Amino acid sequence: MYKLSKERVGRPVFSPGVSNWDNFVIKPDQAKVLIADDDNDARQFLIDFLTEIGHKTLNASGGKQAIELATTEIPDVILLDIMMPDISGIEVCQALKDKEATKDIPVIFVTAKVGLNHQIVGLHAGAFDYINKPYRITELATRLNAAIRFKRLQNDLKQKEKKLETLIEELKDQVLRKVDLSLKLLQSIKLENDSQTDFTTALTQLQSSIENIEALINSYPPSS
Repeated sequence: MYKLSKERVGRPVFSPGVSNWDNFVIKPDQAKVLIADDDNDARQFLIDFLTEIGHKTLNASGGKQAIELATTEIPDVILLDIMMPDISGIEVCQALKDKEATKDIPVIFVTAKVGLNHQIVGLHAGAFDYINKPYRITELATRLNAAIRFKRLQNDLKQKEKKLETLIEELKDQVLRKVDLSLKLLQSIKLENDSQTDFTTALTQLQSSIENIEALINSYPPSS
């Protein structure tokens, strides 16, 4: 375990047997990580470690400040303590999950509150993961990278969904233009052949079918 102290200086170290921490860093894109902990030593340790391996860090010493920073800065991941002086990490997590701008940010609880019940409460509040203090730095790095990868995949999925929605709208417009042209053509043919009852009836049925298709297209996407 890495033991925190006010006298600690220099490079944070991994557990014995780990000689290179490059394996625990996502490259080339680094992440913006919000660290929220009222313990100054614990918070500074994470700031030093994450900064050294290339991540950008934001830090908050209380829950309200964490919510404000998360809302304005939109970090990739949040490392969040549960026990804080103003509002708890659980309340912070719930508040962020209720906001459209922050609901998809992975939250990892890093806390001294151990036990299955605490983990269940944390995960139920919407947390991505839960790490007990004291922790091995390799464990934290691995879990953090998993959260970053999840966020990257989530962002990629959102971009692809937007592209798909744009493509569908373009196709919808093209089809509607062709439908409108077809309806105008049918109306013109009906006027020219109004005396031929059977032919006119067939055209009316065809027109009705095309209008149904038009209504179906206009109803997309369905209302939730």
